[in-house]
Amino acid sequence: MEIVEFETLSLSDWVALIRHDTRAFGAETAGIELRKMDHYVGARDDEGRLQAVIGAATVQVTVDGHDPFEVVGIGGLLVHRGARGLGLGRELMGRMRKVTAQWGPDRALLFCEDHLLATYGRRGYIELSDPVWVDQPTGPMIMPTHAMWRPIRPSHWPAGTIHVHGLPF
Repeated sequence: MEIVEFETLSLSDWVALIRHDTRAFGAETAGIELRKMDHYVGARDDEGRLQAVIGAATVQVTVDGHDPFEVVGIGGLLVHRGARGLGLGRELMGRMRKVTAQWGPDRALLFCEDHLLATYGRRGYIELSDPVWVDQPTGPMIMPTHAMWRPIRPSHWPAGTIHVHGLPF
């Protein structure tokens, strides 16, 4: 596998990864519109087919009672069914961590379902207990999955209701 970086995820790569699975990221987020990422890290096999991908975008966040700040939104981690168990998710997250450390925000934020809490916890992410609002074309909604953050540089996460400005990731 070759680890590659790119700025646009092609529709053909996306379709090949999800194989028309409308719940690729789980049932809880099916139907939620997600943002286009600023940068992707992926793994391609010897024939050039994308086998795994993760994306990141700089996103503004507001926490009640605090000044707005930017975070690196991490999302879209997907490993093709035939490539699972090879450590690609861990490898891509590590590479993306190095990439986003150069971006500027002090914090990274991601969303995940119950079964991934321990996995992301081992990678330094801390679960947020306050509700997280995200924008959708129909209006703001509470994100139905867990929110987790990790410091990129020494920082803390302030307490209070969180609003991710724009679409979630």
